[in-house]
Amino acid sequence: MQQYLDQPDLILPSLRATGRKQILKDLAKEIARKIGTREQIVYNRLQGNAAPEQCTMSSGVMIIDMAMGAVSLPFTALARLSGPQDFTAPDGQPVDLVVTLISPDRDKIINLQNLASWSRRMRDEDLLAALRRAEDSEDMFLALAAQNRPQKQAA
Repeated sequence: MQQYLDQPDLILPSLRATGRKQILKDLAKEIARKIGTREQIVYNRLQGNAAPEQCTMSSGVMIIDMAMGAVSLPFTALARLSGPQDFTAPDGQPVDLVVTLISPDRDKIINLQNLASWSRRMRDEDLLAALRRAEDSEDMFLALAAQNRPQKQAA
């Protein structure tokens, strides 16, 4: 797990989209493998935190924010679904990008900073377009990295 909040620890460029439950199961499997904990623990947390009233959804993006004792540093996963799915978003748009933020139980400030940062990033229409047209995880990583670079100002 990285200490930098601006890049995900796990990028899944084509998570199989066959319904809400399967998406969360597949996401839990990949996250559990990466953080070294049981899949069922991650799935149960995702299930509770991916409810429409518990997560942030807008413009086809769902941000799931949760705390877990299984992590000692913040962990971020970015998944692009193989097709848009209805998660009952307030704006009515189906979800095709899922950001999962996992923070240590004890670290509320880092959790809020991470959530604020990713919420801002996922409102950038150019970034969302780049993530959606990316060929693979490397392209998704590069799109995120390009957004982090300071823009040159005209002289």
